Amino acid sequence: MRTIETSVTVAADGFATVDGSLRLPAGRHRAIVLVDESVAVARDERGWPVRFFEDTYGSFADDPLHRPAQGEAQEHVGSALTEVH
Repeated sequence: MRTIETSVTVAADGFATVDGSLRLPAGRHRAIVLVDESVAVARDERGWPVRFFEDTYGSFADDPLHRPAQGEAQEHVGSALTEVH
């Protein structure tokens, strides 16, 4: 027995189609189906959720992020630390 994680598309009639190859020999196989009931998010060709940038662009316009001062950086030289100014 082995575990194969993949996605399936469920049609209106309830039948499921596996999205891709399971790399199994042809024939009938015993299977246990575990379903994550959250709906998969559609993704664009770059792997981002569809409309991600359109929906999130400017979302901090009314509450901008602020980065506090980070202090002095340290530079590692050999085994000693030196301050960078």
